[in-house]
Amino acid sequence: MAKVTFPQSSNNRMSDDDDHYTPLVNRNPGIDYYYPPVAPAPSCGQPSSNDRNLGQNPRTGGCRTPSPTPSEVLALEGKIKVIVISLIVALVVLSIVFNNKIIKGLTPFTQKLHKLPAGWLVPVGMIFVLSFPPLFGQEFVALLCGVGWGPGEGFVLVGLGTLLGEIGNYFVFKWCCTSVSRKYAKKNIDYACLARILHDGGFQVALAARYSVIPPHLTTAVFACSGLGFFAFLPAVICSLPKQFASVLLGYIFEQEALHGTTRADVFGQVAVSVITAIITVITARYTLALTRKVKPQVIYERRKARQRALEER
Repeated sequence: MAKVTFPQSSNNRMSDDDDHYTPLVNRNPGIDYYYPPVAPAPSCGQPSSNDRNLGQNPRTGGCRTPSPTPSEVLALEGKIKVIVISLIVALVVLSIVFNNKIIKGLTPFTQKLHKLPAGWLVPVGMIFVLSFPPLFGQEFVALLCGVGWGPGEGFVLVGLGTLLGEIGNYFVFKWCCTSVSRKYAKKNIDYACLARILHDGGFQVALAARYSVIPPHLTTAVFACSGLGFFAFLPAVICSLPKQFASVLLGYIFEQEALHGTTRADVFGQVAVSVITAIITVITARYTLALTRKVKPQVIYERRKARQRALEER
């Protein structure tokens, strides 16, 4: 049997003394620096070492932010806005179709109230009660005030009821519903965006919101719960009262049509009031939607970061 020989151990093999890492500066005297230490990986939810000076920015977290939910995707794509606008247009069309029938049916009752000594308290009280969400119908009461009291006295009654109702609505929601509003803002994206722009915009945004397609008493609830100050809210309510005058004037025109028939002046008045109201509503609605669209990505991102923090705390 042939003898098997094994090769001699190589001289290049590392000795026991060399079995450790030698810094580059010791192995290569011409290089006068060490390798920099490796930065530790950031833990989940903590900012990286290079981002520690960025404060509370939610985008500095180390983990991947959860993906948007289906409702958040719809909100970013604007599909919810299309649905809401379609519903509003449908409600406006229905109110126009049945408006004359409602007014004709309630005209005798309105005329009886006008003859009573304290009959004016009835529409003021009705508007006050209807100022609290989710109730609605202030516009119909304003129409009836135009039918029974005319444009002058009718507008005074509507303005008084609206002012008292909105002030009461503001303080009720501010004192009783702020925590509920914050919880709802975590569930509803559009409400969260509206609360954000109203809180940050002050009087200018509050006035635009009251002239937009959003029901005024709903905006009052958001004003109170979002932290808008009373002395920024009250001027917005007073400056938006002319919007109610349009409904009072239409009621007066309808009453004149019922008494004397349709005239060219009545038709012109209806068209003028409707066109002016529509123009103001469209302008303020576009302004409000633009502000909402601007803050929506940030609001959705904060919702995603909140879900991330909730997962980390488990």
